[in-house]
Amino acid sequence: MRKLTFLILLILPIIIFSQEIKFLDKPFVIENFNNIELPYYIETSDTIPLNSNWDFYLNIDSTYFIASEQLDKYSSNLTNNFDIHYAEQIVNGKKQIVFFICPFRKVSDNKIEVLQNWNIQVIFSPTQSNNISHKRTYASNSVLSSGQWIKLSTKQKGFHLITYENLVSWGLISSPIASEKLRVYCNGSRMLPEANNVPRYDDLHEISIDIRDGGDGTLDPGDYAIFYAEAPVYWDFDHTTKTFVHSRNLYSEKNYVFVTINDVGTPQRINTAISPTGTIDLSVNTFMDYNLSENELYNFNKSGKQWIGDKFEYTLSRDYSFSFPNIVADSNVYIKAIVYGKSELPSSFRLIYGSNSYTIPIQQVVGYLDDYAKRGIANVSYKSSNPTINITLKYQQGGSNNAVGWLDYLEVIAWRYLTFHGSQLSFSHPLLPSNKIAKFTIANAPSDICLYDVSVPEHPIRIIGTHSSSNYQFVDSTNKIKNYIAVSSTFIIPTYEGTVSNQNLHALPQVDYIIIAPNMFYQMAKRLGDLHLEHEGLSYIIVSPDIIYNEFSGGKQDISAIRDFIKMFYDRATNDNEKPKYVLLFGDASYDYLDRINNNTNIIPTFQSIASVSPTASYASDDFYALLDDGEGYECNGALDIGVGRLPVINESQAWAMVNKIENYYKKQGRNDSIIICNESECLVPQLSDWRNRIVLVADDEDGNLYVNQAENIATLVENKAPQINIEKIYLDAYPQISTPAGQRAPDVNSAINKAFADGILLFNYIGHGGEEGLAHERILQIADIQSWQNKCAMPLMITATCEFSRYDDPGRTSAGEYVILNPNGGAIAMMTTSRIAYSSYNATLNNALMDTLMGLSRTSSPSFGDVFVIAKNAANNANALKNFILLGDPATKIAFPANNIIIDSINNKSIDYLDTLSAYEFVTITGHLEDFNGNLLNDFDGTIYITMYDKKQEFSTLGTDPNSSPVPFKVFSNIVYKGSASVHDGVFAIQFYMPIDIQYNIDHGRITLYAENGKTDASGYTNNFLIGGSSTPIADNQGPQINLYLNSTNFRNGDVVNENPTLLSYIYDEHGINITGQAIGHDLVAWIDNDYSNPLIMNSYFRYSLDSYKDGYLIYPLSDLSAGEHSITVRAWDVFNNSSEASINFHVIPNDNITLSKIFTYPNPMISNTTFYIQHNQACCNNKIIIEIYDLLGNIIAVLENESYNDAYYNTEIQWDGTTINGGTIAPGIYIFKGWLENDVGKTSIASGKILVISDN
Repeated sequence: MRKLTFLILLILPIIIFSQEIKFLDKPFVIENFNNIELPYYIETSDTIPLNSNWDFYLNIDSTYFIASEQLDKYSSNLTNNFDIHYAEQIVNGKKQIVFFICPFRKVSDNKIEVLQNWNIQVIFSPTQSNNISHKRTYASNSVLSSGQWIKLSTKQKGFHLITYENLVSWGLISSPIASEKLRVYCNGSRMLPEANNVPRYDDLHEISIDIRDGGDGTLDPGDYAIFYAEAPVYWDFDHTTKTFVHSRNLYSEKNYVFVTINDVGTPQRINTAISPTGTIDLSVNTFMDYNLSENELYNFNKSGKQWIGDKFEYTLSRDYSFSFPNIVADSNVYIKAIVYGKSELPSSFRLIYGSNSYTIPIQQVVGYLDDYAKRGIANVSYKSSNPTINITLKYQQGGSNNAVGWLDYLEVIAWRYLTFHGSQLSFSHPLLPSNKIAKFTIANAPSDICLYDVSVPEHPIRIIGTHSSSNYQFVDSTNKIKNYIAVSSTFIIPTYEGTVSNQNLHALPQVDYIIIAPNMFYQMAKRLGDLHLEHEGLSYIIVSPDIIYNEFSGGKQDISAIRDFIKMFYDRATNDNEKPKYVLLFGDASYDYLDRINNNTNIIPTFQSIASVSPTASYASDDFYALLDDGEGYECNGALDIGVGRLPVINESQAWAMVNKIENYYKKQGRNDSIIICNESECLVPQLSDWRNRIVLVADDEDGNLYVNQAENIATLVENKAPQINIEKIYLDAYPQISTPAGQRAPDVNSAINKAFADGILLFNYIGHGGEEGLAHERILQIADIQSWQNKCAMPLMITATCEFSRYDDPGRTSAGEYVILNPNGGAIAMMTTSRIAYSSYNATLNNALMDTLMGLSRTSSPSFGDVFVIAKNAANNANALKNFILLGDPATKIAFPANNIIIDSINNKSIDYLDTLSAYEFVTITGHLEDFNGNLLNDFDGTIYITMYDKKQEFSTLGTDPNSSPVPFKVFSNIVYKGSASVHDGVFAIQFYMPIDIQYNIDHGRITLYAENGKTDASGYTNNFLIGGSSTPIADNQGPQINLYLNSTNFRNGDVVNENPTLLSYIYDEHGINITGQAIGHDLVAWIDNDYSNPLIMNSYFRYSLDSYKDGYLIYPLSDLSAGEHSITVRAWDVFNNSSEASINFHVIPNDNITLSKIFTYPNPMISNTTFYIQHNQACCNNKIIIEIYDLLGNIIAVLENESYNDAYYNTEIQWDGTTINGGTIAPGIYIFKGWLENDVGKTSIASGKILVISDN
């Protein structure tokens, strides 16, 4: 086990963590350091001060040896030292060391030494310098907090126009104003930096504008203002290639501008440059221009930031034309082409330009894990004098008719003369020598030309030149590459987007819980915030993404804006308590940020990797929002500082359902022993029940038993760290498989998983293969299974160490994982799950970290899902291969670990410290008490305790079904000796029962697990400190149990009508108890339908003892899909001394869709003054309307009786009648006909009739 402790040595803090391992019994990852691949264990230290110097030492206590071939290909890469690498990560403002330890070293060519017991000492000391991280500063209030605002948008680069008349029509002014009051704000068109320490504007930034008001200082009719704005596609000079390269805002196709009227402070206006003085060094009359063809049409893997354009499939040749007016004759034209091809054979593109051509080779695609398509690049140049650059691209399929090609983009760079063309001319000459004075000449310049330096787009500078004939000349320095724009009197008209309400996110107080939710989910988010305020005292805020964008990214969608908003709270905190703890992304995501696809679900964007073409390297991750320490964020790199979860809802119905589920998870309803058949508000498995003590480990087959071994490691971890937890193991290879046309299937595994969810579990952990449609190649969990779950009061945390099970960002498909979390009737309360292809070794590392964190905290607190996720991901180093592991669920919700301890004090009056042996026939008394985690008696606890005693661990084995697998033995406590309940008074309890004779008679340790609840809180406990085996003195008993059978209700009568899905109820009594061990063949609690003895219904686990009784109890067993017609069911039960009894009932099935009023009769009949009508039907769990009309023999209506009620059992509706007629009189003696109508809540009807005799009371 891994241990983390602090020691003091020579005044220096020392962190020690140790690991006892066996060969390959702990997850490892394959890492490549210095181009050498080796297996490494990942270990993380505790955090140390950020400004610490540190060193480490490997201390080896013991090792052992293996043969070289056991490491296969990696043995040749070993050296004679244990290889150790490390990296630093910042977690909540502190330093954490991540070690990569290769526990193998080469002793000789045939011999490898393996670390067994070892520890690493981390020694650190604070530096003398006060190396404090300088946090960003933030405005106290947003400029949007007051005043009246409008928002404009543009998709073009250049100077834009706002007229006086515009301002009036937009409602911003109603009459002339002082020109200085007009203010314009814009944060630019570019994406915010992902790295969170790169400078950016905080809040909206006021830009410089030019007001044309005639010089009178008043903005009135005919006046206008102009401002400069960039387009969402922008160009920067590449000093390596010496050309311009384009970039695109991936989150927004528009740039936004905010306009307001105020007189606070000095307005930003365009200033005039001071012309340099001195000798002119050079004259400039040319510039480098650029053009682009790029269509964002396809995202190959529906993943990542990259979208691809034109497709070459049926059309294999496409022409592209680019205009460069006034091109410099015989100058260089540069072409860059990025293309892709998908083919099983090498293919190519032919790039034709001018009289030249160039072949772009494309590699073939090999295997489904290879890149979706292979990339090709062309960088060519040629000389041209033609102002129209024509380019042809031809895809050459290379002999494969299935080959497909795509163009990503074409960039074309050309030199043009500085000749004014159009209404605005943007230009730059990036190759001028630096620190010179240059004279620029613009030919064909209009008389009203104005020139601006827009190198800083938010603050243009006007440059005054001279106009001579048709030329305009100006002088400027070449101290840096500058961007200019010359404009005439024609400007771009921006689009009016609407008014902007006042907002002030910058003034929000520090909070614990940040909910990012669109306005349509506000009410649901508020319910959730109030829930956590009530239960955990978490302060919260709800903010829509659009509001965040306004203040943090100039109105444009940008995931960095949301991260920066969260970071504002993180940076402002003066201590850890003030830092935000959780962020909930309340809405679904999409790989499409820009709504290019139909029915898009980009409600709260997620981070998409740059890698897009590779299915193994591309990922989506919400971790980005948790990277808050300075320097983190670029390409989603860094350690998590806050718990982030997502509810992937797309509409109000789903949002309501998710909040309902979380509220239900917090409820404290205990077991209700009344029989509830169809009340959806009730729980067949209540919130407070022993499912909180139970987890399920599911392992796939194949891959040389890898997943079973990983699951067994998890089981060992749980047994060591949380021994009170009961473990159920569902290992696919331990079950028989059947061959179907669709492949191998293991239906018993599906049934076992579905039963686990129906019974209730705290945690479900799956290891193995998976995909968007389910788990394992054998389809052991499919969407139909998930949709059938009805476990809303006992929902587990679901961990899936698999691939793509929970892809949440594909609007075209709802993944299996999404179905799990969105199931309104149950499913999972939260999921720690994968959304892309994953690697087993990394999954295993994180899975171990998750389980280690959860189990380590199970007896001290109920950690939140967000806390667990952060601790575990950081412990696993959160490598790129783990970034697709996400938290679907509310990060603030705490896992439902029991809140207190149950301690067994004695068994049969002997201290629990005494190793007693319990034998067959023995009467057992168990006593104990409840206490909190500090050991204090809960003397105010009055409630119910539930006990389950298990016989010794039973050994099972996998079957070794797959060729590369072999049988693997595993053990589990599976055979129940006794399962009952007792009362707890003042925190103390006693439980009594007889030991059955169906036990394993060898003597070994058994297990007792306990769960207690009082409707307010709960507790759990266990002991393995006793033995089971052997036999005591036999007790004379030859009487079997008493069995009473019903369907749906104790009102059931033999032969009654039910629908096709009735529930079997059985009350069973025996003086010594009921045998539910399942140990002996043929001694199960079992039922048969229609005497079909080849298909028994084993019901051991469905039996419950009554409170404080080991003698009587009941079972509730759901039947389903029964055929129409007559049926019987027989139940056999055994007592603990192996005496059996049977009971049978008959019933008639009429499907629920076939509404049937099967019987209507009265009692008493004959009647004197009163009678009761009994109406029998097959409609349950719905509202039914019944009308009874009573006629005389002439057909006249005498009385009409009506009843509307909700029926929760398939039996009688009773209607009383006192003989009053329709006219208010008393019915006369005689024979009457009655007719009954039954109508259900969907309008279907059924009719039945009968006769009644009325007699005189004389």
